[in-house]
Amino acid sequence: MKKIPYISFALLSFVLLVACSNKDSEFFNEVTIQVPNQLVIDTQSSYTTQDTLWMHTAFSRYLPEENFTNLLDVYQSSGQAAGFQFAFILEKKATNGTWEFYALSANLIEELGDVQENDGYYTGLSVYNETAKTYDFRSGLKLTEAGEYRINFGYESLINRAVILRSLSQANNLVVNIRSTVQALDASGYYSFTVN
Repeated sequence: MKKIPYISFALLSFVLLVACSNKDSEFFNEVTIQVPNQLVIDTQSSYTTQDTLWMHTAFSRYLPEENFTNLLDVYQSSGQAAGFQFAFILEKKATNGTWEFYALSANLIEELGDVQENDGYYTGLSVYNETAKTYDFRSGLKLTEAGEYRINFGYESLINRAVILRSLSQANNLVVNIRSTVQALDASGYYSFTVN
């Protein structure tokens, strides 16, 4: 008889734990929308040393949201986020056939927005343009060495051929994630190119 309260407690605890959700979006104040082609890689049929590979965004603050007729104002919804950030990796194929992070250092051209080199990846920042009411980014990767290269945008790139653009929301404001397909990516989630 003394075991019944313990069994009841264990059963109740199990039911409560099973009922808990593991979705981050239910714990954090964020939303993800899907809008294709918000980040573009300006591809060329061939590259030679000293060419520049350009990437850019110029998406409106007003974006379509699935199952809604009105456009979502991502600027207002995110608490007037000053920018949307995304990550990417540039790799070069080594002589032994492995892919290694390729550091651009001084060969990174920032025209609009910002790019930061981190430990093994880059972050790009599309900044809000008050006049045009768009989030803008344009950066070039100056190709100074011959070889085989590839770019990807992390997990979403490898699974969905997409990039996640994440709002830099302040305090308790909604974080808006834009999942956007990137046309230049192959079925494996990479944009591969050779520099001659």
